[in-house]
Amino acid sequence: MTATATVKPEPDRLEQLLADLEGKYHKPDPNNIALSAQRFENILNSIIVPFVGLNAVLISGVVLHKHYPNHRLPLFLCNLAAAIIVAAWMYFRRSQPQPFPILFFSAVPTFLLAAFLTMPSPKVAMLLALVVSYGFGALVYSLRIPQGAVPIYVIYLPALLSNLQPDQDYRIATELLTLIPLGILFILRRFRMATSAVVLSAVIIASYENSESRGLTALIILLFLLVVLGIWYEIRIPKEDYSPLRAILDQGLLVMLLYAAFYSFGSWSHDTLTWTWAAAVTAYEAIQSWREKLTYPTRIAVAAIVLTIALWSTEKPLPAFLSIGSSLLIAALMNLASLRLLSSLLSNLSVPLLLPGAWKIYKLGDGSLSASVIVLGFLTTTAGLLIARRPPLPAPRPWWHGFIRKNHLDWSKNLILIVCGTILKFPLAAFAFNIFRSCFLWLRYFKGKSGQFGLSDISTPWPILTVRSSGAANCNYWRRHAMLLSIPN
Repeated sequence: MTATATVKPEPDRLEQLLADLEGKYHKPDPNNIALSAQRFENILNSIIVPFVGLNAVLISGVVLHKHYPNHRLPLFLCNLAAAIIVAAWMYFRRSQPQPFPILFFSAVPTFLLAAFLTMPSPKVAMLLALVVSYGFGALVYSLRIPQGAVPIYVIYLPALLSNLQPDQDYRIATELLTLIPLGILFILRRFRMATSAVVLSAVIIASYENSESRGLTALIILLFLLVVLGIWYEIRIPKEDYSPLRAILDQGLLVMLLYAAFYSFGSWSHDTLTWTWAAAVTAYEAIQSWREKLTYPTRIAVAAIVLTIALWSTEKPLPAFLSIGSSLLIAALMNLASLRLLSSLLSNLSVPLLLPGAWKIYKLGDGSLSASVIVLGFLTTTAGLLIARRPPLPAPRPWWHGFIRKNHLDWSKNLILIVCGTILKFPLAAFAFNIFRSCFLWLRYFKGKSGQFGLSDISTPWPILTVRSSGAANCNYWRRHAMLLSIPN
């Protein structure tokens, strides 16, 4: 006979968070506070102060150029001096065993880029910017500089170009000759962080350039080449360790870039642009899902969000049964996919996708009852209830995967708990906290010890009941029926 081990259920995350916060409030740990202070001093000197200094110099330079566009020489000398000072400091301290903060590797090329882009000649500025970019990319490719230094450089690239170089043709040429080679190098090396930063920079470039001019052939070519680069990035570099939230944000970059590419044509109407974009995204996500054998359920979520945006942003009026019925169909398919793929993300997202349809039902009618309103309201309510009562699904990967390291998360959580525990010393804050915690404890009592506490336990009924009078008969009709939309677990 084998003994069966008793598995102790894990505490709810919200319950554990409230317990930790109450512990900091009633009895702070001095050792924890001392350790946090030591860590904070290290992070302050190596990350926060350099980050603030780097951004202060670059942003102040852009602001000064806006106010004094003819005084480029002081701005050039300031950025060049900053680059030389940081490079000299790193050179003389190269023998120390402690590694340099990544931010210092970003500062030198970014300061050089800002200095060279202040040159009055756009040709000279473009050539020098390309020299800096290729040199920086070669150092990253050869692993002499960590790829964590890439995001600041490529994100500042479109901002500095748009503010310091007024000639759009030279800007587009610089962006094309910079981002495409860098993206190819980083994809070949499978540098996920660096390539993701390049795609983010492409989205920023698209927003800047489209806001100034549309219909340029060079801009259209640039944006579609960046779309191809983004597709290659998604195919070449997998994202197995990403949380669903991080994965959907990363895949959303390509979706926004594709919209900007279609938007750059300039001659399409809003509906043509929106539905072409939605059809292209849906087809692409379907092909990728088939190729990846449904490894990433977030692709279904991205397609559903894009279709919902297209459905409710259409300028041409659509029949109520078509718009609301399509919304219900999208939510139903997402929940079927969530049960098939055991993904709680799809089920959770289906609730906010139902809200536009619920609001449409609320606004329907002209003072008389309508069978379509009753049927659509019943179907929407039923969909919300079925979503809320779905069987529990496996917990997804924690949200911080792909955003932050575990040790940084623990330190940040501890620091926030200390700050919040100090705030709870105020009577009003402690009063509000005790009310919330008491409500939570009562809910846990009714649920029992064996059940996990989730958002479905805070089901909020949404009664939408209005009274309208018809002009001829002066009679009141109950036009709206109560709809209960519960947030799933």
